[in-house]
Amino acid sequence: MMCWLCIPIALIETVISPLLIATIIDKMVAQQFEVVQSLILLVGGLLLANIALKVFWNHFLNIDGVVGAKYLHRHTFKHLLSLDYDFFSNQYTGALSSYQQRMTSAFIDFNNMVFIGMPAMVTVLVGSIVVLFIKSPLLGAITLICVLAISAVTAFGAYLRLGQRRDLAVQNGRLAGQLSDSLSHATTVKALAKEDREAKRFLGYVNDWAVSQNRIWRSYIYIDAIRTFLHVIMFVVILLASLALFKDGKIGVATVALVQLYTVRLLDSTVQIAAMIKRNEANMSDSYQMMKILQETATVTDPASPVKLKQNEPIGLNFNQVSFKYDSSSLQGDTLNDFSLSIKPGEKVGVVGPSGAGKTTLTKLILRFYDVTSGSITFNNTDIRDTSQSNLRSLIAYVPQEPLLFYRSIRENIAYANDQASSKDVEIVAGQANVTEFTQDLTDGLDTMVGERGVKLSGGQRQRVAIARAMLRNSPVLVLDEATSALDSETEKLIQDGLWKLMKGKTAIVIAHRLSTIQKMDRIVVVQKGHVVEEGSHQELLTKDGLYAKLWKHQSGGFLGEG
Repeated sequence: MMCWLCIPIALIETVISPLLIATIIDKMVAQQFEVVQSLILLVGGLLLANIALKVFWNHFLNIDGVVGAKYLHRHTFKHLLSLDYDFFSNQYTGALSSYQQRMTSAFIDFNNMVFIGMPAMVTVLVGSIVVLFIKSPLLGAITLICVLAISAVTAFGAYLRLGQRRDLAVQNGRLAGQLSDSLSHATTVKALAKEDREAKRFLGYVNDWAVSQNRIWRSYIYIDAIRTFLHVIMFVVILLASLALFKDGKIGVATVALVQLYTVRLLDSTVQIAAMIKRNEANMSDSYQMMKILQETATVTDPASPVKLKQNEPIGLNFNQVSFKYDSSSLQGDTLNDFSLSIKPGEKVGVVGPSGAGKTTLTKLILRFYDVTSGSITFNNTDIRDTSQSNLRSLIAYVPQEPLLFYRSIRENIAYANDQASSKDVEIVAGQANVTEFTQDLTDGLDTMVGERGVKLSGGQRQRVAIARAMLRNSPVLVLDEATSALDSETEKLIQDGLWKLMKGKTAIVIAHRLSTIQKMDRIVVVQKGHVVEEGSHQELLTKDGLYAKLWKHQSGGFLGEG
């Protein structure tokens, strides 16, 4: 109901007040001064009441805008997090926040137009034309025709700009994405002294944006010129018609004054409506990219009635004739074909193989970042597609090849794995993962901020934080994807004991290029071209003198060579 308050506000301010002023003029001419005084007091009272209504209305509108913006922020954020791993692999993630912010700002502005601007302007137009029809049907008809003509020109211009606005939205997205990409890799840009190259590349995107923006602005110039011409025609025609009617004695001087007031108001309203249409075009453009994303749906979904996997029991994993094919836009191609592997509860399995063999893809499939193309992956004989993603991932402690940290403290990054963990728990795992070895020299220790994506830490330090986080998670399945690749040999030895403590009683899959990391595994699986080609202990595989033995001979300093 409160949304209708803008109508009486507009009526009092732009329709009723001028009508009362015209009546005052009539009464003054008739020398009815007592009536004039009463009417003046009435006008003053109405204007004061209007102020109170405006204050109340603006308060309501502000609350409504904030509530709506909160909902949009929450809804778009949850939707983004619900989308697949593949979605984020194909996006400028830094630009997503720009899309969300622009859409929310557009909503607030659109909210103001819907609840204040447009209803008020329509009220002025309708109210003024109705009063003019009552005073003089001829003046009312002329005014209506002129307003319709101006509105038609404005609407036609908006229609012509529809495609241009969509193109501008795309250019805005590309511009935001390129800015995000360059700034997030500022260290690389500076290290290679490519500032000028990035500036030139960015200028190319700016030029494309400028072409789109100028096309829209040129449209404004022509449409505004036509509308202004119609404004002049309307003003002159109404004045001439008023003069003719006054000379014929069909209207009085008060009506002439009222017509002038209404004409000015009407012209102002058509200008404001045109401005609001422009703003709405900009709002739609700003919302375009986020609206497209809101139409995206996740391809990896939870079943209607998910099976609940237990957290406190050992987990056995089985890959049953798994084949997987990446999307055609991916650079990774086919990585698994009829892949089978059985891992017993509590077994520690190392996975090695040449680059591109499909090792990292195994981790993505276990975590259900992707679903298998055919075959199945089971946890204790339950297909992981039959449980919820949150339940599945609660059973897994994962350390990726390139761990990225939040722009928070080291302590917060470690504690992120377990909401129930105490500060003491965090300090224990930090010690086990050798994090305290470098934090003890920092002024703020574990409370040191790590910078965006952990940029203030070295690669080895980030991996130690990620390992500590996995230790704190304490899940029955441990997945390490090159988890010690960024550690020097001395540091690796320091945390080997911690890793073995972490793996105790857990099912572990350890992917490694550094073969020394997996020598003590219960079993080592050698993968090539998406197949298991060898398996056994370290010594057994050396004795077979197959691919593993070849990789062992080619490693340099504990890493696989390129041969």
